[in-house]
Amino acid sequence: MRNWTLGIGAATALALMTISTPASALNCGPFVADPATACGTDGEQNDSVAGVNAVLPRDKSWEFIDKDDELVGDTVPGPDWTELDFYLTDDNGGQFIPGQLSSGRFYISDAVLAAFDELVFAMKGGNDAEFRWAGFLLDLDALTDADGYRYGTWSSRQALSHGSLYGYGDGGDDNNNVPEPGSLMLLGLGLGLAGFGALRRHKTA
Repeated sequence: MRNWTLGIGAATALALMTISTPASALNCGPFVADPATACGTDGEQNDSVAGVNAVLPRDKSWEFIDKDDELVGDTVPGPDWTELDFYLTDDNGGQFIPGQLSSGRFYISDAVLAAFDELVFAMKGGNDAEFRWAGFLLDLDALTDADGYRYGTWSSRQALSHGSLYGYGDGGDDNNNVPEPGSLMLLGLGLGLAGFGALRRHKTA
């Protein structure tokens, strides 16, 4: 009986700890990004570092990486990233036309993915929208593989003005990501069940 109880507790804990929330499309105002795990908007007309810091706060500031509001991407303010490290396309991977498309893909280069722990994809629509921009915390592991890139999809109830990319962390193994509440709950439940099994074994010894 003792071994059975402990075995059930350990098996349950292991099963619960391996459960992960599947990536899915996330809606934020008139904007949708897939895959994403969180989103926010501060009501300002344009996205910015300050806006992303406000809606998705971290211990340190987010870093602006690139913005695409041109047909083939926009040049960046520094030497680290080329205009093709982040760009938007239409639904089929073709040319992004600002102010005319309401759905498509966003592409992120492997170099950017390796350089940051977390990435936020921000979408900016027209100035008359209920929410003028929204930032989406991306589920990086669920992005679709491409040659030198990974990509996800975006959509909007209005034609998109531009997309921007923000990064946090240095891409190292010792990142400071905070576990999501669901992961913490599953971990605590699993450890509790394992402890309960061990306690029953101790009492019946």
